Amino acid sequence: MITNLVNILFFCQDGHWFPPVVIDEQPDVPVWNPVLFKLPSQELLLFYKVGQEVQKWSECMKRSYEKGVTWTEREQLPPSILGPSKNKFSYSMINIDRLHQMLVYSGRSVDKVCTSESNDGGHNWDNVKPTELLNPNSGIDRVKLRDGRVLLAYNTISRGVLKVALSTNDGDSWDEVLTPEENLEMELSYPVVIEDSDGLIHITYTYDRTQIKKITFAACHTSTELIRDSCPYHPVKLKVNWQPMFLIPMYKHL
Repeated sequence: MITNLVNILFFCQDGHWFPPVVIDEQPDVPVWNPVLFKLPSQELLLFYKVGQEVQKWSECMKRSYEKGVTWTEREQLPPSILGPSKNKFSYSMINIDRLHQMLVYSGRSVDKVCTSESNDGGHNWDNVKPTELLNPNSGIDRVKLRDGRVLLAYNTISRGVLKVALSTNDGDSWDEVLTPEENLEMELSYPVVIEDSDGLIHITYTYDRTQIKKITFAACHTSTELIRDSCPYHPVKLKVNWQPMFLIPMYKHL
């Protein structure tokens, strides 16, 4: 979907979206792939592309010091800086400790989620290892929960099946725990997952490339439970919100 606008949607506490606010626009020129990032200082950075063709894209950025209410003027990134391409990278990093990290990404040649580990802060990496999780070379995302478990959102046999898996050992093994949605005639892909300050897990994903769907659920403290009646952490809760696909650039940290 092509648009010459970059829009921001605000989500309020009662589960509704406010109307979109135009952050930037360029007449007759597409504005592409908005990516939001939150700094530890609470400053928001909005990266996006402007231009008709990928080879001629102009990389731009705006800043907000008021949680997205107001934004600075457009800044041009240096010619050698591309900025984020879309959402986030197609792989996800698990920080096990200061130097030990694990890279999780979709494997093009083996149709599985793959991992690689580094023990020197990312300077060198082990050989790629496929996991037991099937993946049709589609986008994945992960978050390390505050209790130490790792949650992964991914497609399995096709982009019409969205799955959630949990790991209790920093990605060495995984348990499939949830199928948020399955429809082999549609595309349910490019998941983005975060854990908010209340411990709720939010996943957004493409709904047939025309809309974005959002689900919210609780993670029990037991090793592999999600959305269970016996969960003492939060009551069973499943929220679904719909908006046109290109309007919601999801940022990683709440």
